[in-house]
Amino acid sequence: FLRQVGRILEPPYNEPPAFLTERREELVEVIVDAIAEKPRRSLLLVGEHGVGKTALLRAALERLPPKLVPFEATATEISAGAMYVGELEGRIRELATRLQGHDVVWLFPGFAEALYAGQHSRSPMGMLDAMLPPIERGELTVVGEIDPAGLERLLAERPRVSGAFEIVRVRPLDEQSTVAAAEETVGGRASRETLVEAYELAQQFLPGLAAPGNLLRLVRATAADVEEEGRQEFETSDVLATLAASSGLPLAMLDPNAPLELAAVRSYFERKVLAQPEAVATIVDRIAMIKAGLNDPTRPLGVYLFIGPTGTGKTEIAKALAEFLFGSQRRLVRLDMSEYQTPESLDRLLSDPSVEGRGTALLASVRKDPFAVILLDEFEKAATPIWDLFLQVFDDGRLTDQQGRTADFRRSIIILTSNVGSALAHRPGLGFKAEHGRFRSELIEEELKKTFRPEFLNRIDRVVIFRPFSRAEMRALLEKELADALARRGLRTKPWAVELDESAVEFLIEQGFSRELGARPLKRALDRHLLAPIARSIVEHAVPEGDQFLLVTTGASGLAVTFVDPDAEEQSVRDADAESPQAVDLRSLALNARVDEAAVRFLLDELGRVRSTVEGELRARKDAALAAMQEPTFWEDDERYGVLAEAEYLDRLEAAFATASKLGARLAGRTEAANGAGELAALLSLRLFVLQAAIAGVAEERAPDVFLRIHPASSDDSPEGRRWVEVLAGMYAAWAGRRGMRMDRLDPAEHLYTVSGLGAGTILEAETGLHVLEVPEEGREDSRSERLHAVVEVAPWLRGDGTPTAAQARVELEKAPAAAAVVRRYRHEPAPLVRDAVRGYRTGRVDRVLTGDFDLF
Repeated sequence: FLRQVGRILEPPYNEPPAFLTERREELVEVIVDAIAEKPRRSLLLVGEHGVGKTALLRAALERLPPKLVPFEATATEISAGAMYVGELEGRIRELATRLQGHDVVWLFPGFAEALYAGQHSRSPMGMLDAMLPPIERGELTVVGEIDPAGLERLLAERPRVSGAFEIVRVRPLDEQSTVAAAEETVGGRASRETLVEAYELAQQFLPGLAAPGNLLRLVRATAADVEEEGRQEFETSDVLATLAASSGLPLAMLDPNAPLELAAVRSYFERKVLAQPEAVATIVDRIAMIKAGLNDPTRPLGVYLFIGPTGTGKTEIAKALAEFLFGSQRRLVRLDMSEYQTPESLDRLLSDPSVEGRGTALLASVRKDPFAVILLDEFEKAATPIWDLFLQVFDDGRLTDQQGRTADFRRSIIILTSNVGSALAHRPGLGFKAEHGRFRSELIEEELKKTFRPEFLNRIDRVVIFRPFSRAEMRALLEKELADALARRGLRTKPWAVELDESAVEFLIEQGFSRELGARPLKRALDRHLLAPIARSIVEHAVPEGDQFLLVTTGASGLAVTFVDPDAEEQSVRDADAESPQAVDLRSLALNARVDEAAVRFLLDELGRVRSTVEGELRARKDAALAAMQEPTFWEDDERYGVLAEAEYLDRLEAAFATASKLGARLAGRTEAANGAGELAALLSLRLFVLQAAIAGVAEERAPDVFLRIHPASSDDSPEGRRWVEVLAGMYAAWAGRRGMRMDRLDPAEHLYTVSGLGAGTILEAETGLHVLEVPEEGREDSRSERLHAVVEVAPWLRGDGTPTAAQARVELEKAPAAAAVVRRYRHEPAPLVRDAVRGYRTGRVDRVLTGDFDLF
């Protein structure tokens, strides 16, 4: 009969516990005396989870007379299948009747469950009420295990328990005894220093377990992990690795000797959540406190109220925090508190769905993975009793369900979100200086105090106000959403590079910008106007095969997507290497200088034409700029930067022409056989080529200096693609060096540059577009090649006050129109070949092109 409703324990019950201190030996004797001698007394062993209640009980069982039978059963086992009113009470009476006259002691783990087991709407009496009479009469001898909070609740609900049971309190061991117990448990497999450090880690990161259970569980798990690696001894690093694997916390967060770069942490969250510096700073500060071990161990790791308009990143930062701190977004436990608007919903919140078939997964999830981010969404919509319920969670980090089981929130970060006051935040203030449309956070703070009671707000670590996005910030948000969309399987598997020009960006922002609704309308605009048309083309097989460059622009009725094949042959390309060797122009002379009579006459004629322009039209423009600088109001005029930049540029142009004139004078007295004449001709040719480009730029009022960005196309963002970008960056650096340009990198994390010098903007403008490297595939007999695509972007750099920044460059580059055309294709094998579709040439001199002479063919 006993085996039908539980388990009969057989000796040996367990190995002697390693933490039987003098005080605990006394507790074992108390247990033995109570259940071995008649009249037997029922006991309740009270202690936190992990103090060793079960181990003490098993140690006592070793000392009991052999005739005494230990019988173990939980409330779930006894009540299993009891579906009718009175059926559970009948089982308890039968159990008591059968045990009369027998030497049996009932061991009852999780005794707090007896209070609720068997209770239902038609009968408030449960299993405990049926047990108390036979226990009081001495017909049942029960030894239960319970934690202090469960005992307190039990005595409040059933005061008779205090008279029916003898209370034996089991307290946690101190550090010295706990470490000694761990030493005996691991048997010399770890040094005492390692165990002391493991004790500190267990106290900090396993607060749900008391000593010695927290340390013993940690060292046993570590010992098992190192055994799988074929080792016996373990060190602190092994303990940290085990704790990281079980908790999900990054190893850098656990190891006190490992530095944590807070700048990198801040950058991580800034990429995930845009334009919310206060929220990011709050999260980074809390991560630093957790890392340093300075957080309060008696409370959750953090309790925050995120408040502000919808769609501003409150949920997104909670997801990012779960992923960073606990390794996965699955560690985010999310409850929509609008589903708990009635007082009756409190029962559903405290019910365990695995037991009662209803309720929420909050408590079960926290018990399973206590290291988690708890997101209580729209908390202001929950009923007031639920607000009161969470006061104890925010303060003590504990919550008990209807079965008396406690969930520990002390290893969780709790985030509440709310929209309270967001609708009022755009309300204009009073008076003549009221600002219409300005977000006013003080209105949210006032409404917050009206909505939540002071004792509630006093338990929040910090209230963070999320501000609505401005139009400028929506651009960065669009880039993030687009990157996420392109990473989806349907586009990730396509060999496509997708680029949006400025008109498409402006169109999407126009369709999706909303201060009140935040980022969500932008996502809908992206789905509707970009992804849906592409999806229709994909499913209807209406797109070209192979590599494609997708240029997204604004059409007559929305966005237009143009598919550009980077591998298509251009009709206008000519063979530069097949041209007549007698052709004379600045490009050919700069590439292959000669000093025959025709070449020298051509160079001197070109020098004269440049002289007339510099000393005529450009000198007049420079004099006008200098005169404008003498005006009294010049230095207060907003246009002064442009005037100063033009005067400085024209002065540089004159200086460059003066140098070219000296070169021309030297060349005029030389013959073909003169030493160094060829090099001199090449140098003059290149100077004149640059001067002509600079003059053309001034005449067309182009910005002389530019921002340059090089990056892999979306489909080729791979190590090979990034190496190809490095090659192109080296090509432009060599080009700048030979032509007297200056090329400065603005961001070491990306190929983003300023290029300044005579003619820089005019020459580089033609580089905007796709650069394709053809790499033959090994093992193929045909000519098919793998292709790496890089995008080159050029935008004017309008010099102002101060040095240029990467942020300024990105803004200007986004304004510049995107080019979908292929600029050049490069090939090293089987035969070297470069095809330039913009300048219209074909050459086998790949080496000269990649060393910076791409503009000379």
